[in-house]
Amino acid sequence: MRFRFFRRSADDLPSGKLGDIVIVYDAKVSPYAGQLNVVSNATARSYALFFSSKDISSPQLSSLVQAGTARTPYHDTKPMRSTSPTTLEHMAVVHMKESAKSYLELLQHAPASPPAKRAPESHPATTWKAPQPSRADRSVLIKDIALYKYHDIRGQVIKMFYSSLGSTTDVYVTDYTENKSLYNYQDPADAEIQDLGRGRAWNGPYGQLTLQVRLYGAHAIWARENVSEGDYYFLRNIRIRLSQENKLEGAMHEDHVNPSQVDIRTLTSESEIDAIKERREKYEAQRMKRLASPNVSPNVPVKASAKSRKKKKERQLEKHQQERMAEEMLEIDEAERAGTNINVRSVNPDISLSTLADIVHNPSLQYRTPDGVKIDLPFVNCKYRARVRVVDFYPPDLRDFIHWKSDCEWNPPTKQADYIRDHWEWAFMLLLEDANLQPGSEPVRLRTVITNKAAQYLIKMDAADPDDDPKLLLQLKEKMHILWGNLQELKEELEPMGVKFPLPAGDARLSNKPFVCCIEEYGVEVPVSSRNIDGWQRTHGLFSTTIT
Repeated sequence: MRFRFFRRSADDLPSGKLGDIVIVYDAKVSPYAGQLNVVSNATARSYALFFSSKDISSPQLSSLVQAGTARTPYHDTKPMRSTSPTTLEHMAVVHMKESAKSYLELLQHAPASPPAKRAPESHPATTWKAPQPSRADRSVLIKDIALYKYHDIRGQVIKMFYSSLGSTTDVYVTDYTENKSLYNYQDPADAEIQDLGRGRAWNGPYGQLTLQVRLYGAHAIWARENVSEGDYYFLRNIRIRLSQENKLEGAMHEDHVNPSQVDIRTLTSESEIDAIKERREKYEAQRMKRLASPNVSPNVPVKASAKSRKKKKERQLEKHQQERMAEEMLEIDEAERAGTNINVRSVNPDISLSTLADIVHNPSLQYRTPDGVKIDLPFVNCKYRARVRVVDFYPPDLRDFIHWKSDCEWNPPTKQADYIRDHWEWAFMLLLEDANLQPGSEPVRLRTVITNKAAQYLIKMDAADPDDDPKLLLQLKEKMHILWGNLQELKEELEPMGVKFPLPAGDARLSNKPFVCCIEEYGVEVPVSSRNIDGWQRTHGLFSTTIT
């Protein structure tokens, strides 16, 4: 964000330097050219205090600052009235300087200022080709990328993630070269204490070899439809920036002259693919060698004794358990305050929640071409997190949640040969309703498919023949009771009396707690009909949600 200060004299403006900390008071935020600017003129009440980086105390002396015995000197913009910074503000200055260390180190190796945005080049998406020799070559290995630069990168996409509304796509690219300014993915085999967190599993490469690139506009749409994890791609004109963790990441915005231009292509050069594979094989060989000799570390010249290693491991285990316990207690406390079912967990807690209305009426379903033609998409590939409750389920009999794979009515005959060894699978549907329903509003409900894989994750049980396993249905009923409360009992009692489900929103007879779950949207290919004129059926499914 840009801050502009106007004063009657240049002497009234302190000269800030890179790394200084600034506190701004009562400033006016004004949008200009699509960006937010903070403006302070000579007669406004707003003012700012400048703290020189060299005068700010280290965190080790923060106790003196907090006690009020040490204060960081500062310069102000000499407003008509101002007040001295509080103790909390002095403490914030100390901690902000410490937090910005890694950021400043990156800036020291970057250009003096971000380069001006280059004039976009116009190439139709259907005819764009690899850069010609006349264009300045921006091709680099990931180990050579630099902050604020534009680069062309060839690498393997190892992971993808879509935003909740489908407006962006994140791709994780590696060419198996190391850059110390990238995020460090820890190898679980190196950790004495395994990471038991609920985040997405990272399957490698480990270390600082992977660049996250956020795609916008046509790039994001093309990637969702064409990019597959494990394949090799050429990404053109990536701008390198800093992430929220002060690590390098990439961004690819749409071309302002030709919004439909896509700067991602499948890599077809065998020599370039072979070079990436060769570096991958070298990385894997080095990792296997390191794992084969776990006690040998180039950074530890003297091998610690077995007793000291055991004590260190015990201390780390105790600390890890305490942190996990504190995290779980915080989750339980937050769930209780929100009235959420603490026995249902889902991954990616850092992703903001969407309402079912957001999911059903996703604006990405309507795409407008550069010529202004509006296209209604049959579905979009998106993932969401939502707070919901179950208001109905199908089939009505829990026994029918289990299907025999060799049943021609369930699976086409051509697929039966694939199921010789494993004959049973889960498949059922839940009707979900938003947990926070506004009074007087119509409830938004979503039919959610539970596939065999999602069901195994949800209830931690494998499907089997219920006639051979009498306890299976009882265990299933107990699990689902945790998820939907007294819904099954109500259906068994009221449906014979002619009561239709789902019950009206807010009906006090239904007693169940809302829960947070992960929902994915995808398309299922179906015969063309008046209802599915594109041959695709929009489908929503539950995933990565479990009953504890």
